[in-house]
Amino acid sequence: MNKLPLFSVIVITYNSAKYILDTLESIKQQHYQHLELIISDDRSTDNTVEICKNWLAENSNRFVNSSILVPKQNQGIPANCNQGLKVAQGDWIKVIAGDDAFFDDAFENAAQFVVKNPNVKAFCSSVVYYQDNFAPDNEVSRRNDQSLSFYEANAKRQHFLLIRNNYIHAASVFLQRELILELGGFMEEYKMLEDHPMWLKITENGEKFYYLPAYTVKYRLHSASIFSHKNAESIFNNFYLKKRSFELEMIYPHLRWYEKLSYQHNFMVKRFFDGAKLNQQKTINQFLYQFLMALSPVALIHLLKKSNKR
Repeated sequence: MNKLPLFSVIVITYNSAKYILDTLESIKQQHYQHLELIISDDRSTDNTVEICKNWLAENSNRFVNSSILVPKQNQGIPANCNQGLKVAQGDWIKVIAGDDAFFDDAFENAAQFVVKNPNVKAFCSSVVYYQDNFAPDNEVSRRNDQSLSFYEANAKRQHFLLIRNNYIHAASVFLQRELILELGGFMEEYKMLEDHPMWLKITENGEKFYYLPAYTVKYRLHSASIFSHKNAESIFNNFYLKKRSFELEMIYPHLRWYEKLSYQHNFMVKRFFDGAKLNQQKTINQFLYQFLMALSPVALIHLLKKSNKR
């Protein structure tokens, strides 16, 4: 009989007081018992740490191991993940934000998957999006990428595709601890990005992502999230600025010449909209934005190819 894998659940928190109990309770309620819980805080300024310590005082015996880590200063998301990784003892690492939650059978499904697929070192799963809280009526959409051709590709092809688009939802990912350690952990130079740089590093080193067709994570959409897509009045958010250095260093050099032109084109369109204060949900602004984005070299080449097929 195969040994039951130990999953180290790393909960990354930063001012998560409003939501953290939902996350922790969802871990406690897992059908699967062989879990290690690590709460890795990034120097919250609210009472997140106090809430977590009180909860652990009552629930620590539920887990194989449990701990809460607090650095001396704010570090950024990848460093927060690495902080938890350094003390993790599990065979597998599951990182979750302190405002999301798990379905009760998440680790049961994950454990069955890794036991049946011993060669797998990285896999994704399915995600359900909720607005503000996890009440059934607040479900927004479901993401199940089982049929996505990305997961049929080998590591080299996945790396090629990931350079052009991040197909992987970070909340859905399970990673073998040994693999992450071999790759030197999460890349701390990109403080707001723990996911895309790591996916590129994994596939570049010859490991592919597999897919577990089960819903494991409840992903919370709310305006206070640092990952919030955009506010209701904006066409796009300013995250394109926060990931600029990552894209210039890890994406841009690998693009074809016309893809590089498109990258610069799209960036300049957004900068223009921000500078001209046009990044507002008005019909004329939306039309102009879509029109200008459609003039990128990649978009025009795709349009040309479509015309030639007719």
